[in-house]
Amino acid sequence: MSTIATRGRGNLYRAVFCAILFCWSIDPTLCGVTDDPINTRIAWWREARFGVMIRWGLHALPGSVWNGIRLQGPSDWIQFRAQVPSSEYATLAAQFNAPLFNPDEWIQSVKLAGAQYLILPAKSYDGFCLFNSDLTDFKITATPFGRDLIAEVSEVCRRENVRFGIYYSILDWHHPDYLPRGPDSPRPWDERPTDTANYDRYIDYVKQQLEILLTRYGKIDILWFDGAWEHTPAENHAEEIIRHIHSLQPDILINNRLGVSGDFISSDSIPEHPDQPWELGISLNDTWGFKRYDVDWKESSEIITGIANCTSAGGNLLLNIGPEDSGAFPPPVRQQLNEIGESLRAN
Repeated sequence: MSTIATRGRGNLYRAVFCAILFCWSIDPTLCGVTDDPINTRIAWWREARFGVMIRWGLHALPGSVWNGIRLQGPSDWIQFRAQVPSSEYATLAAQFNAPLFNPDEWIQSVKLAGAQYLILPAKSYDGFCLFNSDLTDFKITATPFGRDLIAEVSEVCRRENVRFGIYYSILDWHHPDYLPRGPDSPRPWDERPTDTANYDRYIDYVKQQLEILLTRYGKIDILWFDGAWEHTPAENHAEEIIRHIHSLQPDILINNRLGVSGDFISSDSIPEHPDQPWELGISLNDTWGFKRYDVDWKESSEIITGIANCTSAGGNLLLNIGPEDSGAFPPPVRQQLNEIGESLRAN
């Protein structure tokens, strides 16, 4: 081959290479190169590093004390720990009124702490809904409080540029179609009959509730599932539910607690060899939710260290706090959130 031909081919290669670089600088897809969609969707979450989960609901009324007895474990498990029949527990709804609830104060505290996203329960293990569901009367808008928690808090989050996520429990101790219950189940004390219960019908209820949440409350950034462990992913229609969620809100992030791989791992410890983005969940005291007698508050320095450790390991920290039944944050929570924010801003 002649030197001229070799130079000509070299010039051609350089021209093609430059053209590719030019296309890439304008739009990578022009070169047939596309990024994994999950990398685009989750980019903000990876950069966030710190979020807050507010665990609140009907369980805040007893605050882990039932009939004068202090109960151990997370406060949102009080119905289970005290073995309270569904009909008796449901009477708490008539007492639910939070005179000190102020969504602006909630989000201001979260934002001052430096948290970039908030997770709020739409339905917890007890089945009580904190949004205006058309499908049940066991909901916050049917109480003396009468307000839609998801609507009010999500609106403030968007106004304050705090990403908003929804916590949703598959486990449901109230719904008549949720199984198992009774003898040979985790809840032998739940004596409601099971012969007419239908778990597929319960999953239809879940699907309809999720559709309400994802079509009536604006953009939702995260769907944080929990309580799916009593059934297989197939029984929970997990894959179908995830597909439907993404058809309604394509950019939403979903955790891995529906029993199948999600967009990120929700963990109670720092994973050793994570193959996905991950998040470590801890509580500001020793419970999830509001426990009247739990005053074992972590120091703000411990939370700062936790954020630093998660960040250095490539993950996020999700800090749980539990408002009082009045709707106000306990004073130590407000103080700790403020100190966390001051430390993060200083560094």
